[in-house]
Amino acid sequence: MLDQAVPFSGNRFDHMEWAGAFGDLGTLIPFTVAYITLLKVAPSGFCS
Repeated sequence: MLDQAVPFSGNRFDHMEWAGAFGDLGTLIPFTVAYITLLKVAPSGFCS
């Protein structure tokens, strides 16, 4: 199973990759803002 060669197809940067990246940001940014706001965490310490 491991002796089979895997063809190299290069990096893929299409619309699905961009959608995934912005989907991740759509989850991370509200969580970070809520965490800083509700728990009164210093933004400079949290985001550095």
